Amino acid sequence: MQANRDAEPDGDAYQPLREPTRPHLSFGAGLHYCIGATASERQLAAVLRALAARFRPPEPAGTVRWGPPAGVQGPIEVPVRLNRRPASGR
Repeated sequence: MQANRDAEPDGDAYQPLREPTRPHLSFGAGLHYCIGATASERQLAAVLRALAARFRPPEPAGTVRWGPPAGVQGPIEVPVRLNRRPASGR
């Protein structure tokens, strides 16, 4: 399955009244590419590096909840459990 495509055989067909089959999240493409995408990606990379240094890999702790499909769209809740790494003896 490709990103941002429905699983249906006509997944690329324009059907504005079709109910979404899964949440959509992207920075857009081409002329509509988000002007802040690079800054967002760099900030996220810095946060993930800091978390990886301090915690073990996160574990799922519930169900992801998505916001309504209007305007800026994305998850509104992503429950995870973080466990600290043991002290390194500094």
